[in-house]
Amino acid sequence: MTSGTITYVSQSAENVLGFEPSELTGENVVSYIHPDDQAKIAQDLSEYVDDYGYTGTYRVRVRDSNGEWRVFEARAANLLDDPFVEGIVLNSRDVTEKQRRKRKLERQNERLDQFASIVAHDLRNPLNVAVGRLDLLAENVDGDQADTVDTIQRQLGRIEDIIEDSLALAQSGEIVTETDEVDLGAVAREAWANVDTGEASLAVGDAVRLSGDRHRLLNMFENLFRNSVEHNEPTDLTVRVSALPDEFGFYVEDSGTGIPAEEREKAFERGYTTNRDGTGFGLAIVQDIVQAHGWEVSLSDGADGGARFEVACDAIPLEQQTELA
Repeated sequence: MTSGTITYVSQSAENVLGFEPSELTGENVVSYIHPDDQAKIAQDLSEYVDDYGYTGTYRVRVRDSNGEWRVFEARAANLLDDPFVEGIVLNSRDVTEKQRRKRKLERQNERLDQFASIVAHDLRNPLNVAVGRLDLLAENVDGDQADTVDTIQRQLGRIEDIIEDSLALAQSGEIVTETDEVDLGAVAREAWANVDTGEASLAVGDAVRLSGDRHRLLNMFENLFRNSVEHNEPTDLTVRVSALPDEFGFYVEDSGTGIPAEEREKAFERGYTTNRDGTGFGLAIVQDIVQAHGWEVSLSDGADGGARFEVACDAIPLEQQTELA
């Protein structure tokens, strides 16, 4: 194997590359690697040939039976001195589709950034001018004209809300690439403090830690909490955050009136709202943030009949704790 000659191929190669194992046995592995990737592989094969036990990880393009290039993540282990192996073992997986999805998301993120820039500058500037002129006008009117000014002010305020939510929506869909260990209970309590929740209460049950973008998760909770308060009477309303069983994620549910089953598929759509003053972006932002982490969110009935949002992800339960905020 020091020369790169293939001595054994598992049966799975046929499923991935279209070659029968016998077709590859005896061939030189480098000849199936993209020319631009060959130098690194060839260099390592020669540099670490005497380093028994050495392992290295590579991302390379490999030619399949149709002559197309597929992207592989490969882990090489030097077992040349193992009498039962006497070779360099390559364990690899096909990540071609994963790479394509990543590039698609990157292009989508670029378009979202461009949209956010337009919203932030080209729309907000004339809006600020309109608000300023209206404030001057409000000082010199009364009666019916004052009512008209009030109506215009409310509508301009709504435009500002739409701009803010549009920016949040544009940013929420960007794929999460950098994560930290996040205490979900702490993030939930901080988000609760950021939202006008009136007389409603927050209950944090089984706390969990998970790997995520803390700022984006804070935004997710703020939108979930705001959604609960705006669609229910805050009096006697309780919103609970806790872990799902078997460490599969967490849930947020309230004790409100819930969302009818026939409306749940539309609840995450952009622009869908039952609140006349809402923009309908809140739950769309929640879904985008969840999916940007590679997780899934679903909507069902809560234990007390309200809305229950479940987020499926890898989570680690901490100590049992329940507190009201």
